[in-house]
Amino acid sequence: MKNIKIMVIVSLAILLSSSLISCNSTNEKETEEESTTVEETKETNTEEKKETEEANKEENETEKATEENKDDAVIKKGEPLPDLEFSLLNGSKIKLSDYKDKIVLLNFWTTWWPYCQKELPSLNKINERDDIVVIAVDVNESKNTINKFLEKNEITTYLALDEDGKLASMFQIASFPTTYFINKDNILIGGLPSMVDDEMLEDIITKIKNNEL
Repeated sequence: MKNIKIMVIVSLAILLSSSLISCNSTNEKETEEESTTVEETKETNTEEKKETEEANKEENETEKATEENKDDAVIKKGEPLPDLEFSLLNGSKIKLSDYKDKIVLLNFWTTWWPYCQKELPSLNKINERDDIVVIAVDVNESKNTINKFLEKNEITTYLALDEDGKLASMFQIASFPTTYFINKDNILIGGLPSMVDDEMLEDIITKIKNNEL
């Protein structure tokens, strides 16, 4: 009987010890898993934070560049113009600085609009004056289209190409024809978003010379 009691006690001790070992092992495993999960979460949060910061940085840089390009792109009245270069129909190039001692008229036009055609004689006429240069800028049309137009219409001014419309965008052209006036100091005096005639051109040129505009 005494031996049986001893065996029971020993058995209980073994079971208790096994339970404690199993419990400790389980707790250690859970602790390791929790630690791994925490580390993984930290790494994920760090990566997400880094990606967010990089995305915000790129967005800010894009917005800054857009604003800078916007300011650079828009031509403003009363301010000096950059030394714009024009590609002519005949393949040559000219710059505004080539005519710094003259009043320059920038005429934005297209072959398909009747009013652009009607004002051509007045532009050709004013261009004959020694102190004036007219640069007719065709917008968003090909050389072939312009050459076909010239078979029936005469243009004696400089004929520049703006096939991609960038120059028109720079001057914020909203309608055709539009003529901009630049004085001898390379200052943009203003623009006229309509067809011009001899009388209108003479009046504007006179006012520019007298500093009335």
